[in-house]
Amino acid sequence: MFVWQLVLTSLLWAGNFVAGKWTAGHASAMMLSELRFGIAILVILPFVWMKEKRLFPPRKAILLLLGMGATGVTLFNVLLFEALAHTSAANTGLLSTLNPAAIALISFLAFGHRLTLRQAVGMIVSFAGVVIVLTRGGIGAAARPPIQSRRPDDDRRRAVLGLLHHPVPKKRWPT
Repeated sequence: MFVWQLVLTSLLWAGNFVAGKWTAGHASAMMLSELRFGIAILVILPFVWMKEKRLFPPRKAILLLLGMGATGVTLFNVLLFEALAHTSAANTGLLSTLNPAAIALISFLAFGHRLTLRQAVGMIVSFAGVVIVLTRGGIGAAARPPIQSRRPDDDRRRAVLGLLHHPVPKKRWPT
C-alpha cells in the first residue's frame, strides 16, 4: 500500500505542474492558487472532522500556521503559477527537485538537523534521474544546464525559497 501512496503522490504533483501550465494563461496566479486550495479544503474538511472531531488548530498555533500558510503555501503557489505562465512544466518540475535539498540545507543552518547518508544519496539520485529524463539520456546535454535563466524560472526559484521554512520540523513550535 505504501508504494502506491508514493506513486499517487508523484502523479498528483506531476499533474499539478501540467494542470498549472494548462490553466496559467487563463487566470491570474492568485486566482489559480485560491481555486486549488478552495477545492482542497472542501475535499479534506470531512476527513479532518472525522479524525480530529474539530476543524481548528489549538489557539497558540494559529499565528504560526497563518504565517507559514502565507509564505510557505500561498507565496509558493502564486510564484509557481506565475512561472508556469511563462515557462515549461518541465523546467518547473526540474526546479522543484531542489525543494528537498533546500529544505535540508535550511534545516541544517537554522536548527542543526543532520542528513543521513541515505537521505543525501536519495536526493542526489532523484535529481540525477530528473536531469537524465529531461535531457533524454544525453550525457553531453546533462553537462549543460537544462534550464535557461529567465524571469519565470527566477519566480520558481523564489517559490522554492518561500516553501523552505514550511516543512522544516521545529521542536519548539506548538502543534
